[in-house]
Amino acid sequence: VNVVTSDLCNKNNVYNGGDIVLYEPKEDDPFIISNNIGRYIGEYVLSAELKYGYIWSDGTSDIKEFTCSIIGATPTISYKNAPNCIPNKIVVTYGKEYGKDINGNYRPLCVPTKNGYKFQGWYLDDEYMNEVTDNTIVKNPDDHDLYSEWNANTYTINYDCNGGTGTIESVETKYDENIELSENRCSRTGYTFDGWIGPKETYQAKQLVTNLTYVDGGVVTLKAKWKANKYTINFNANGGSVNPTSTTVTYNSTYGTLPTPTRTGYTFNGWYTASNGGSKIIN
Repeated sequence: VNVVTSDLCNKNNVYNGGDIVLYEPKEDDPFIISNNIGRYIGEYVLSAELKYGYIWSDGTSDIKEFTCSIIGATPTISYKNAPNCIPNKIVVTYGKEYGKDINGNYRPLCVPTKNGYKFQGWYLDDEYMNEVTDNTIVKNPDDHDLYSEWNANTYTINYDCNGGTGTIESVETKYDENIELSENRCSRTGYTFDGWIGPKETYQAKQLVTNLTYVDGGVVTLKAKWKANKYTINFNANGGSVNPTSTTVTYNSTYGTLPTPTRTGYTFNGWYTASNGGSKIIN
């Protein structure tokens, strides 16, 4: 087997054009080719991992175009899309686990948090194809990034007629997803619907909303807001005179101070809901 010796790389990891050593490794030899040998071109090993020495990456058929990097290199890893990972960079050892520091001590990867999302793991690419865990071996000797993957939390919106009658189905949505609130399907005698009361503010029917909660599996109940109707009351002096002749009252509220009519030869005996009989109204 043809093995490239360490004197073929200088301190800048550039091929020096040194000699190729024909070498047949033995079990107890300090230079041992691993399973990750790579491909052969001609008589030379273009990519081989040595227990002590260097790694040559795949190159062209011209061996002088090879690049090499030192085994035991300590690349810096940057956490992406994880602002609460402090520090946001760690140093690992090439050929060792991501979950260990350069001294070989266990140091787990950051487990980030993000409002409204569940952390799914770390990946070497932003398409989330190559996952990295604490036990994954570092195979890139250069500085590189780890990309965090997230899944949006889901939550449920319930509707409460809040003293009225009617039924509105619950709906499930996701964090950061716009959703149109239900139209009003509640009714209440003497009142007009005036929106949906939420956790922090009141929303209009069919309004687009987002992020009513960040809790996964959370439940948000929107209650109908009711506005009491106002009515005009006309005063019939029934043969007498009265001023004012009308007033405005609010449903389910008191009438307030009512005027006193006058009629020559008569004593006022109160206001009623009908000219004959009816119910007596007091202030």
